[in-house]
Amino acid sequence: MNISPLVVCLLFLTSCSLPITHFTTSGELEGNQQSKLMKIHFQQWSKPLFAGLIGIQKEKDTLRYILLDSSGITLAQARVMQDGNYTQLKANPEIKKSGLPGFLAHTLQRIYLLQPAHYPCSQTFFFKLCKHIDGLNKNKYLHAGPFTVFDIDYSSLKTVFSQPWLGIQMTLTHYQPTHTP
Repeated sequence: MNISPLVVCLLFLTSCSLPITHFTTSGELEGNQQSKLMKIHFQQWSKPLFAGLIGIQKEKDTLRYILLDSSGITLAQARVMQDGNYTQLKANPEIKKSGLPGFLAHTLQRIYLLQPAHYPCSQTFFFKLCKHIDGLNKNKYLHAGPFTVFDIDYSSLKTVFSQPWLGIQMTLTHYQPTHTP
């Protein structure tokens, strides 16, 4: 049996663990803000895929989310663990078939639960996870060698998650209900 050098190299590179700590007491849901209602918008290669609302609630070491369409109908509900695994509590059959609940669970884990083991950056041989804070703005990213796996920009009004190599962008905007007299 002959194992090619490329296979050995790929096994070596992918066996490196991420330089992370999952749980943090100072995550992106800070202080008394243990739950949020936000507008959510997905796009891929600048083509809109989904727009609606999402409610996120922090529960000890996990997050719970509920995804709503723009009219307020529940499409999916899940509990996300620190490691990105999730328990689906409810899902519309079409949404479940699309894989959106799992993608959303992993994305929310990266946004709210994933932190570098050491600030501002932690690195293993192949992966580098960084979180930078500049006033009210924050940025978190994961690089695999020279490539960006994901990038997250936080501001006071919105959070933008992107996976450039897939052309995916998810924007979470703080929901401000309008009051009509």
